[in-house]
Amino acid sequence: MTPQLILAGLAAVAVVGIIVLAAALGWGGAMSRTCRLGLCTMAAGLVGAGVGRATQAPVGWFDVLFLIGLALYLARSYGPAIVHHADAADGAVDGKFDFPRGR
Repeated sequence: MTPQLILAGLAAVAVVGIIVLAAALGWGGAMSRTCRLGLCTMAAGLVGAGVGRATQAPVGWFDVLFLIGLALYLARSYGPAIVHHADAADGAVDGKFDFPRGR
């Protein structure tokens, strides 16, 4: 094992540890169950994909797991604000997505 691989492993352990502490123990403040699930899924995918990247394996299911966790967390955290801004694109927040048509 090379020193670079060892340092990369230690960095991954630190990142995953912080993510799990924030998600599982609530160190990140008040979070919904969906946010916690997304963070833990992202951490699990990061651990599995890290092994694949270290061995120069092609993209696999752990990469997909990481992306699913990231999408789940971002959709739960920022999804309502994105929908609200899209709803206000026509000038009125009325629950309808009507975009003005060009002439």
